[in-house]
Amino acid sequence: MEKSARLYGMKFDIWHDKPLKPGGLKTSPGGYEITFKDGRKFAFDFIYSRGEIDAHNPHIAHYYVYGLDTYAFPNSIALTRDALGDDHYNDDRYMFTEFYIDTEGYDDEHIWVLPLYNTVSFVFDDE
Repeated sequence: MEKSARLYGMKFDIWHDKPLKPGGLKTSPGGYEITFKDGRKFAFDFIYSRGEIDAHNPHIAHYYVYGLDTYAFPNSIALTRDALGDDHYNDDRYMFTEFYIDTEGYDDEHIWVLPLYNTVSFVFDDE
């Protein structure tokens, strides 16, 4: 029996309530939890991230987080293609119960952010 590919990374967009300025991307994603419909929960995070401001909408930032941190989150090894279903977020199988976005880089400036779940796609280690 062939082993299912493991989660390696995730791509998604974050909406910001204020337009972002070039070189001004200061949000930092990190810390996620998925709860499956059967009640199983998996906390996970990635070691690396990179982001860029959308060329047409300065309220949107595109992120790619990668290098699943199985040291800090050993149970995340169970997040495979078979478990997640496919490459795109599937709220029929699970939901995000944690999707942390750090905004402390904005210091005194108050900013609201919202992950756009319909943009989430998963990257597996066989890609």
